[in-house]
Amino acid sequence: MADRIESAVNIDDLRKAAKRVLPGFLFDFIEGGVDDETALSRNEDAFARYRLLPRYLNDISRRSLETDVLGMRFACPFGISPTGPAPLFHPHADLILAQAAMAADIPFILSGASGDAIETVARRAPGHVWSQLYGARDRTISQAQISRARAAGIEVLVVTVDTPVTPKRERHLRNCISVP
Repeated sequence: MADRIESAVNIDDLRKAAKRVLPGFLFDFIEGGVDDETALSRNEDAFARYRLLPRYLNDISRRSLETDVLGMRFACPFGISPTGPAPLFHPHADLILAQAAMAADIPFILSGASGDAIETVARRAPGHVWSQLYGARDRTISQAQISRARAAGIEVLVVTVDTPVTPKRERHLRNCISVP
């Protein structure tokens, strides 16, 4: 069992380390899902169906996962998704995630609920920060957010439409966490 991130050899080691150091309600926030959490196991099952197949006797002297995303070149077809409550887990988590994205040459989608100013994050990882937008009922609010992202030098806006109402997260209810 990994005691430190550096000694973790797989995702489960990271999960166990997080469970040991985070207060229970914060761990549950990260670990949990909505309603009875069956989507979590369905997601794990879906990923488990993929297999990496080795190919032998091929020239591997030049290999690359580089890909174009929206006209930009990145090291691989992955990115860091919005993590709104990240500052609850570590001060300036958004800055750390943006720097990690820049170091890995992948995009980072800055949450609309970021703990750090969009301008600060954009300066820390230029060309790697995208901005998340949950459209507001009042369009002037959304327009102001878009203008602020543009002024910060952010070129990609990710419009999020996944949660039209606050979901029922059973772990939140058990831990007395409420989300407006």
